[in-house]
Amino acid sequence: MNATLAQELSLRSVSNIARIAAMALLFAIMYLPVFADLHAKYSAIDSYYGHGYLIPLVSAFAVWLRRHRLKRMEVVPFPPGLGVLGGGLLLYFASRWLYVNVAADLSAVIVLAGLSLYLFGKAITRELMFPLAFLLFMIPLPKISIIYITFWLKLFVASAATEAVSAMGVPVLLRGAFIELPTGAIEIDNACSGLRSLIALMAMGVAYASFLPVSFLRKTVVVLFSIPIAIAANLIRILVLIWVSYLYSPTGKAFEMTDFTTGMLVYAIALMGLIAVSQGATAWQRRWMNGRLSG
Repeated sequence: MNATLAQELSLRSVSNIARIAAMALLFAIMYLPVFADLHAKYSAIDSYYGHGYLIPLVSAFAVWLRRHRLKRMEVVPFPPGLGVLGGGLLLYFASRWLYVNVAADLSAVIVLAGLSLYLFGKAITRELMFPLAFLLFMIPLPKISIIYITFWLKLFVASAATEAVSAMGVPVLLRGAFIELPTGAIEIDNACSGLRSLIALMAMGVAYASFLPVSFLRKTVVVLFSIPIAIAANLIRILVLIWVSYLYSPTGKAFEMTDFTTGMLVYAIALMGLIAVSQGATAWQRRWMNGRLSG
């Protein structure tokens, strides 16, 4: 009979402790340049990935929630997992040689998945699929992608906000990413594009949906709704800033205070939106279950 995962990883055995410590140390040393690069990107002043530090904690929490089921599962090593592991390592060394940071970051997740397959088997790796996949949110998008998405988001937000306030009777004129008012002009800069909140809220949406007691389809719906919710929350922020600029000035203290406070308001609005959508998904699941029982 195969050993369970609890037995395989038992810290009562000196050999287990030595093996786990050796693999963890080797992984940490090999990926130290990747971790240093990620830290630099997360801690940058205009970083789009300040939430990156939290991603491993969410993955660890997801594993902890599965701990009782994982402990009882049998370890059935899967030799083809060595191919996945080797592929991840090959991708790592090639990407470091070619200076492709995104591929190097991705290789860390592939290596972990390969190790899990090779050492523990398909069933345990399947159980760890979400915690492993969620680590992908640690990986920053390539700079060219960020520039492209930010540019189009800026134009969309500026156009939508201009149309909205114009319909409310505010005299406004859109020139590129500049919204001109009688009191002055507001620039929809990169920070106001909403990409930062969109990336963070997509990760939040995936994490939030994963803990909902609903089907995979309904979880997917919640995750997909996180995108328009994030965009709408940022648009509300821009509308508030335009109104403050129209009533006061786009350069006064009132604007500065509103700009600061609404930055956090985006996440509060988006969280309320996610809660509302998740409640709808839960009600949808409940009605579906009741329909099956009554049928």
